[in-house]
Amino acid sequence: MRADLRTALRNMSPEAVACVVVLGVVFGVFPAPFCPTLFCALAALVLRLNPAAIQLVNYLVCPLQIGLAAPFVCLGSWLLRTPAAPPPRTPPSGEPPRARLFRRFQRPRLHEAPVR
Repeated sequence: MRADLRTALRNMSPEAVACVVVLGVVFGVFPAPFCPTLFCALAALVLRLNPAAIQLVNYLVCPLQIGLAAPFVCLGSWLLRTPAAPPPRTPPSGEPPRARLFRRFQRPRLHEAPVR
């Protein structure tokens, strides 16, 4: 696989390699699910770049998308002039979260059915 990548990069001009890296990084941190892959594929087709190389860069910078989630939320709240929504918090209670989850999705029993 390394030989194939080296051969692919060796056949590309330095401008094309730079374009692949820049577009892969820019689209790789785009904060929307599945959009970076589609944008990279579209850019590779339109600009006649190596699609495997641009997708490789996209996948390599994918963890940056998770790390940049909080700054993107702050940037969005600054741009839209709205406060950033705090993360949802559950009130502390004595029962474990799993028990609350099962209780929430439990089917109502006949004696618990509301009477109208």
